[in-house]
Amino acid sequence: MRELKNENNYVLLCAGSDGIDGNSDAAGAVVNGHTQKKANDSGLSLSEYMERHDSYSFHQQCGSLIKTGYTGTNVNDIAMALLF
Repeated sequence: MRELKNENNYVLLCAGSDGIDGNSDAAGAVVNGHTQKKANDSGLSLSEYMERHDSYSFHQQCGSLIKTGYTGTNVNDIAMALLF
């Protein structure tokens, strides 16, 4: 997201198909240019959260978490990017 901080023409999705990402209640997160703006406006430092390996708290504060609940289907993790 740091590399795309001045861009607004993208959407990134990273999630677990089983509805659980690691040991959290989130399946993953979806980010775009608005996520970076919200982080900046809230005074959040992406680098600090990355150093602590705490993407959950970062995305929780940005409103970018995906919470589907357990789906019962563990096909694979999903990463998708849309550039427009």
